[in-house]
Amino acid sequence: MGKILLVASGDNIAKYAYQLQSELNFPPDFEIINLHMEQALYYVRSLLKKEDGDIDVVIARGNTAKLLRDAKISAPVVTIPISDSEILAAVRQARESAAKEDPIVGYIGLQDVVSSVRHFLETLKIKARLYQANSSAEIEKSIIRAQREQVDVLIGGVYTCQILESIHVKHVLLESSLSSVREAYHRAREVQRNINLQRKRLQEKNTILNTAVNGVVSINESGIVTSINQVAADYLHTVPFKVAGKHFTELLGQEDSQPISSALSTGEKTPDFLIKRNGDLFLLSVNPILVNQKARGIVVSIQKQSSSKGSDRPAASFGDAIGQSEQARQILDTAREYSEWDLPVLLIGETGTGKRFWAECIHSASRRSSSPFVSIDCSMLSRHNQPSGRTLSRLLQSADGGTAYFAEIWRLPPEEQALMADFLEEKRMVLPDAGETVSADVRIIASSSRDLSEFAGSGRFNQSLYHTLNTLPLPLSSLRQRRADIPAFAQYAANRASSLHGKEISFSPEALEVLQNLSWEGNLDQLFSFCQRLTVLTRSSRINANFVRIQYGGNPFSCLQKDPETSPAILPTVQDTGISVAGRWISCSELCDLERHCGGNRTLMAEKLGVSRTTLWKHLKRLSSEGNMVFSQK
Repeated sequence: MGKILLVASGDNIAKYAYQLQSELNFPPDFEIINLHMEQALYYVRSLLKKEDGDIDVVIARGNTAKLLRDAKISAPVVTIPISDSEILAAVRQARESAAKEDPIVGYIGLQDVVSSVRHFLETLKIKARLYQANSSAEIEKSIIRAQREQVDVLIGGVYTCQILESIHVKHVLLESSLSSVREAYHRAREVQRNINLQRKRLQEKNTILNTAVNGVVSINESGIVTSINQVAADYLHTVPFKVAGKHFTELLGQEDSQPISSALSTGEKTPDFLIKRNGDLFLLSVNPILVNQKARGIVVSIQKQSSSKGSDRPAASFGDAIGQSEQARQILDTAREYSEWDLPVLLIGETGTGKRFWAECIHSASRRSSSPFVSIDCSMLSRHNQPSGRTLSRLLQSADGGTAYFAEIWRLPPEEQALMADFLEEKRMVLPDAGETVSADVRIIASSSRDLSEFAGSGRFNQSLYHTLNTLPLPLSSLRQRRADIPAFAQYAANRASSLHGKEISFSPEALEVLQNLSWEGNLDQLFSFCQRLTVLTRSSRINANFVRIQYGGNPFSCLQKDPETSPAILPTVQDTGISVAGRWISCSELCDLERHCGGNRTLMAEKLGVSRTTLWKHLKRLSSEGNMVFSQK
């Protein structure tokens, strides 16, 4: 906690301050100094520069307070007030000390006090000479001018009266009282409480930011970085205190800052984009903070995509493979053979069959094992595609010398499919819009949970790309097709969960038999998650069959009530059907999301898709007649 510093600027205020300090039983965070104007400013600045010079609030009066405030020191300044009664008493004292019938009374000081003094002088019908002065130099000039104008008595602060005393000019000290000092102190305490509250909120915010998995950067409407969590700072190789308060272009550079500049100016979310830092690849998501449809700030989320230096965990290898079934041995043998050849591999299997695991194994056993393994989520490219394949080219360049793994390649947009086909044939691609040629030495491993041969035959996937990727196909059996391996997978999952939660768990033979006979639509993903649940919830070191049945049974979503009025107007089916619009395949699920977003308005949907309302109506009518979906008629 910081302290409150009272700058007395004179013996009288210092006396009142020490008296107040005694009344308050000498609070340890209340410090008093007795310095004037420039001297006070120098002392306060030097104190604030020290590591232990933590000042929350400064209390001062008159020109000293104004000088500190104008210097924009890092602590707020509370001014000791001068009450009307104190001003009136000084004016009357000045008239009496003049010892003449019609004296001329002057005042040297701040503008706000000048106005109050003028009021009382006019009320008492006293001739006045008022001089506004904001510094010691201006005070000295005002004294010379007052002497020239034959002022009889001058009213002023401590510094003014010290000079007048030395040159034997009649003067009256305008000083604050103990009650004014007390009032300023209590105001300073209130300011300090607000500061501490803001600090607490900021600390809570920073704590939340620093516990986030992704990097987070907050930017205000002027483009200034207001906060950055430690994850983002580490990603961008900086430290938070060096970045806060600077323009975001200093953090990201001019080229990588364009999407943020666009979002600030338009208030619209820009597509996610990739940047590269020291061999690492990051996906940035730009989210405008809108107030009355205008961007009042930006929150940037940063997610690490890949690293040329390797990931935080060891890459998978063939030694990690589990399973003794015929299917397991066949997959392992084929993958080992494929690792020896520098050709494209196509991993084919349902969701959760370990496609990324096998891609890592092939890379780890290949001649490229010491180079980057870059994993690319094609759904990310589909949702947030940059024009002219810019994101795709950056991903391939980040994997130069290594392996690029394209997860769910069927989601790759048509334009990128054509570019990928050219790249696989010539190891380079030409970006259409920029005319730029991008080259990289990269081995491609792709995966798909959809039948690419069917997609290619119906025109939904580039045929040239399909045939090239299918050079080395590797089908991955589902758990339903290799039930003999389920016990080994289950015990492996339980061992891994046990090490995380400080337990030692095993399965009874009957429990393993139950697991073998269950339906695993989610394959290994579902089995591993379920075994983790069993490991965490069991109170025994040995899981029995009944416990497995209890945990597996029931539908946790049964608490959700089906409301026909709020159900979506377009219902996706299991089949991957949809429409082709402007060279891009739009799935039924994406159409479903779009209709919900547009409230079922066909005209608005057509505008979003860039087609006429009639064209959209024909597409939806065809899908409805094929039984793939039902839709409203708005």
